[in-house]
Amino acid sequence: MKGFARVFFGFALACVVMMPVSALAGGDTVKGSFTANDVKVELNHVYVYAKEHPFDEARKAYTFCLTDKPVPYEELENMWTIDDLTYVEVSVGDDKSPVGQNLSHTNLEKSNISGSAKSVEFTTFEPPHFAGRFFMTEPDEFFGDVYVFDASFTVTIPPPKAPTGKPLPEGGGEPGAFYKKYLKAVASGDIEQLRPFVPPEAADEFGGPDTAEIFEMMQMMTPKDAKILSGTIDGEIAVLQVEAKMDDEIAHGEITMMKMGKVWTPKKTKWKQ
Repeated sequence: MKGFARVFFGFALACVVMMPVSALAGGDTVKGSFTANDVKVELNHVYVYAKEHPFDEARKAYTFCLTDKPVPYEELENMWTIDDLTYVEVSVGDDKSPVGQNLSHTNLEKSNISGSAKSVEFTTFEPPHFAGRFFMTEPDEFFGDVYVFDASFTVTIPPPKAPTGKPLPEGGGEPGAFYKKYLKAVASGDIEQLRPFVPPEAADEFGGPDTAEIFEMMQMMTPKDAKILSGTIDGEIAVLQVEAKMDDEIAHGEITMMKMGKVWTPKKTKWKQ
């Protein structure tokens, strides 16, 4: 069930996620490693994205991702769904104060460790330019896992990519209609209504013993309905700009839809309240 949860839950779950504004760019560097239970992994790639500060919506925060393998730009906020990836993810506020930390290592018994950031130092903190070091002064232990990391980096936020594709008609055209069907399928609680939207790599495990639990989580984090404001389409990829009510507040979302055969299904969903 682990594979299904990673693929489907990470692929199609409409949730409030971060908005990445940077991928690996020319001139970005990282030097360091992450060791877990005596297995050392070199960190070779660095990324950064900006987001709303989790404790003060009027402020910004920045999340830095140091990884052993390259991560596609569109997957930065879903690194936890990528198998066999080692990374150190640290978030800091616009005042350089740590906000949070997420760790994943291929040799951890617990696949992810979250908590407060360890030692954080910056030699440059002038958005879009950053340079610094994330490190631990000594190994720590978490439920039997012993780990330590130390890495220095430089990274720059490049300009955001311009939208591509042809404008969709009012209501989002065919991709918009399928997104509406997807929302109704999630809200219905009927697994069979959701089945057409399941990506092929997760289909064999769909309907297993953990599906109901994942479905319930999707319902909690997916709006029951949404107003499609605009959209673009480029081949079998469409991007919808939508507005919906979530937790009694108006939220704006960007929904990336992918065509699977005759069905359009959400590939990535980003919400901002």
